[in-house]
Amino acid sequence: MKPLQEFSRVNRPVQAAESYYSSLSGIYDLVASSEKRFIRLGLALLYPQPGERILEIGFGTGYAQQHIAR
Repeated sequence: MKPLQEFSRVNRPVQAAESYYSSLSGIYDLVASSEKRFIRLGLALLYPQPGERILEIGFGTGYAQQHIAR
């Protein structure tokens, strides 16, 4: 990982970033929906039990979190 001082700053307006990511959202959702069966399979293999904790850190659409919470 690069030291903090080597990261460059983003110089575009927030609205430009929002517009860019909004334009990708439909494609992202389509691709992410194809992964749902693999997420369900992974959770079945994990076989979480009541009272156990699972840490999922910042990736994907949050689909797995909905099933983990159950």
